[in-house]
Amino acid sequence: MRDSRFEGWPAVAACLVAVFGLLYGCTETPTGKKYTEYKLGATHPRSGDQASVGDQQVFAIEVAVEEINAKGGVDGVPLKVIVEDNQGKPTMAVTALQKLITVDKVPLSFTSYSTAQLAQVPIADQNEVVMVNVGASSTELINAGKYIVHVQPNSASYLRISTNYMLTDLKRTGRWAILYVNEAMGRSFNLYVKTLLPKYGVKDIFEDNWENSAVTDYRSIIAKALAFKPDTFFIGGFGNDMGLCLKQLREAGFKGPVMLSWGGGTVSEPAGLAVVDTYYGEQVIPDNDRIKALSDKLLNVKKLPFVGTQSINSYDAVYMVAEAIKYAKDHYGPDYFTGPNLRKALVEKKDYATLSTPGVMDPATQYLSRQLAVKSWDAEGGKLKPPKTIKVYTPTEFDAAPAGDLQKKS
Repeated sequence: MRDSRFEGWPAVAACLVAVFGLLYGCTETPTGKKYTEYKLGATHPRSGDQASVGDQQVFAIEVAVEEINAKGGVDGVPLKVIVEDNQGKPTMAVTALQKLITVDKVPLSFTSYSTAQLAQVPIADQNEVVMVNVGASSTELINAGKYIVHVQPNSASYLRISTNYMLTDLKRTGRWAILYVNEAMGRSFNLYVKTLLPKYGVKDIFEDNWENSAVTDYRSIIAKALAFKPDTFFIGGFGNDMGLCLKQLREAGFKGPVMLSWGGGTVSEPAGLAVVDTYYGEQVIPDNDRIKALSDKLLNVKKLPFVGTQSINSYDAVYMVAEAIKYAKDHYGPDYFTGPNLRKALVEKKDYATLSTPGVMDPATQYLSRQLAVKSWDAEGGKLKPPKTIKVYTPTEFDAAPAGDLQKKS
């Protein structure tokens, strides 16, 4: 026979636990976890021929973490980012992410490089760990996995506006030569441009590639391309390799305009004055106090030789994740700091107007959209000037521009 005197005690005990929690500041619950830090991962090149790109990404992440923690973290909880070297290579990237998942138990990692991230996607999906892409733009990454979100714009967007500018504004409707790196991102560059050019009436297209981003001598493929007698070149590479290829193309005598897959210091440093009369698509970087402060810290404290868009995207990615953690905490209950909840928060929050370069998350593709522009370099007195914005594309102009084909994974 039940004793009615004890029937209400479970509810009373629960109330007492809640009261003591309020009195003594304890946020832990029977089903939740009290966080003393938010541990995140990052996989970027820290060695090898792409380490300079990794510096752009990692140092910017460090600056953002330092700033957020100096202001009390996320609701009083500091961020901690554990960086692993991926060398820009798939095998290293897989090992790095596996270590972050199994040893460090991170629910989210900042990631970079197209082939590296494509190799990581199955692991991230299987373990429900979020990948935040801050430095890769292959079209193969579009909807590559459920747990990858993108701060870095996709190459399809860049190439769409730069090709439009070359064909519509510069009237480059003659013969084109396409040279690209034979890796995931380079192959997506090639496919997109060669399927886009015919939509503008270009019929004669030459294409060739170099094997990987470590190549430094492009003279043989340049010679074959020049024998085709093109009016315009497109070079699709990662940065250093693209700059070297461009420099050797100019040394071989080509004087016409060149379209690049992207720009920045990793192109102009090896290319030098060869980047004059070259064009590329990129997101619009506002001239605001946060960008100026970030640039000052990266140049004068972290000692970077230049500040590229990957630095800005990496910096913004940390702030975006911090906002998502706060959103998850406010909306998903005590067990909010998990991969599924962070991925949901990153997409569901949608509007990231407070970033140094504001953007809106597209739920369909999980890309953070930014305003885009075509840029180029100029020189004065034999010295290269910073890239300048040639033409800003409004959303209406972007939508009106023809699109190429997206590379499909086999």
